[in-house]
Amino acid sequence: MKLLFLTDVLYPDSIGGANKYIYYLAKGLAKRGHEVFVLVHKARPELSDSGLVTLEAMSCGTPVLGTPAGATPETLDRFSNELVFEGTDSNAMSRLILEKYDLFRKDPLEYEKLREQCHSFSSKYYSWDRIVDRWEQEILDEL
Repeated sequence: MKLLFLTDVLYPDSIGGANKYIYYLAKGLAKRGHEVFVLVHKARPELSDSGLVTLEAMSCGTPVLGTPAGATPETLDRFSNELVFEGTDSNAMSRLILEKYDLFRKDPLEYEKLREQCHSFSSKYYSWDRIVDRWEQEILDEL
């Protein structure tokens, strides 16, 4: 199983913060072949991505495993709380990675099902049409 890891530790504030973070995500996903995206970071205001990184990966059909920090748990919990690590330590992360690895290795159809569910979820709840409709409604409610 090919994993794509992203961590705030790799991107110091001096080289671009959140914009650099999102750039490397897009670059990594563009290479494809990554079967699972592992988002590792601790809550830091400058990396508060509102779940955008998670949703971008999911919209590509890439399952995301994420730490319980920032917007990641809020975003993933709407989809499946089974994809959020129990903690930010290496033991918690390795347990879930190995659990998913074993599951996907034993049942490749389960992996394909999860990929489709990721894409469907992001398309259903976070498509541009849906976001525009919500913004229009917010504006109309204010008038």
